[in-house]
Amino acid sequence: MFEIRGQVGMMSVWPDPLGKPLSPSFSWQYVYQATANQTGYPLRFSVPQSEWAALLNQIGFRHITLYEFPLPPFPPTFSRSEDRLKEAWEHHRAGRTDEALLACRQAFECLGFEIYGDGQLARRALLDRMMPSESAQKREVVEKIWESLQNFLNMGVHDRNSPVTLGHSDTEMTLVCATALLGFLAKMK
Repeated sequence: MFEIRGQVGMMSVWPDPLGKPLSPSFSWQYVYQATANQTGYPLRFSVPQSEWAALLNQIGFRHITLYEFPLPPFPPTFSRSEDRLKEAWEHHRAGRTDEALLACRQAFECLGFEIYGDGQLARRALLDRMMPSESAQKREVVEKIWESLQNFLNMGVHDRNSPVTLGHSDTEMTLVCATALLGFLAKMK
């Protein structure tokens, strides 16, 4: 859904009966959307996603979070994770890689406590509780995805081995993966 909020200005200048220009008259009018029984401000209209995607492709726009990947809605039990994820995106946009990675890690670290009140709940036990009706094979694959993401986050935060420098594209990839995984987990709860 798009909105246009604006006003149209009109200035009129005309001469008096003797041909002398009068002071200009100026007025503003809101841009309205007329429907059967009412007008609306702002003007609201929708564009099908397929047309919007085609337009974005034509102009070369590639911002993944707006174009392909909106932030998913989270249930109340994910509020702390959601806050940390938003914080991570803000750090990423500001070019603060280390802070983005740390906030992203924190988005996952608080899940056990937020959902079940147990800050020591291991990843596998957490997934078993969150996904009881899913197959063990599916839970195992999700656990491996989570572990891989956590390993990447740890690589950027800890200096245990050779120093690893992570940049903007690294945090972008990490945040896209984290957003997808947290969105998926939120649907399981």
